[in-house]
Amino acid sequence: MSRQATPSETVLGILRAARVVPVLRGETPEEVLDTAGILQTEGFTTLEITFTVPDAPQLIRTLAATTGVTVGAGTITSATMLDVALEAGATFFVSPGLDEVLLAAATALGIPYLPGTLTPSDIMRASARGASVLKLFPGSLGGPNYLKAMRDPFPDLHFVPTGGVNLTNLDAWVAAGAVAVGMGSNLIRGDADSVRERAREVRTLADALEWQD
Repeated sequence: MSRQATPSETVLGILRAARVVPVLRGETPEEVLDTAGILQTEGFTTLEITFTVPDAPQLIRTLAATTGVTVGAGTITSATMLDVALEAGATFFVSPGLDEVLLAAATALGIPYLPGTLTPSDIMRASARGASVLKLFPGSLGGPNYLKAMRDPFPDLHFVPTGGVNLTNLDAWVAAGAVAVGMGSNLIRGDADSVRERAREVRTLADALEWQD
């Protein structure tokens, strides 16, 4: 009998397949849905919908029903939000920081969960509780050099920098050891044509880079 993948292995597989995960925020669900459609057209089929979007659960539900799209729920800050996102059909779950109660709840549910970390202490606490794939947030505070520094004492962990990742420094993040990245406003700002052009450029670059496995 084959061994079932752990939640960390599952989220790692999702992120390795995506490499760049758009983090979607917006004033209205309709705005976010339109942006999601543009991103899908340009080859982004893994999307993170943050709970800061109005009516985020319904938006997750709508996108989760779309063929070929993997939908994550972001800005998860409580077990209640985790339950709501799970019921809405999210496939993976992301937090901006480390809450050990929330991490324990996600582990108990056996779901793919990405806790947010920044400091070595955050990383150690998350790792001690079984998380091996960690969001590094906000990445803009330390940049790619900070990620490289964290990879030295934690070579067996996988990092997903979010915040401060853009078209100009994406290659530096990958060279520093990112297994994937999250991109928010640096990817989706501006009008539809701007988003489409930038998404195409990011997708082309991401597909050409040699990522950390």
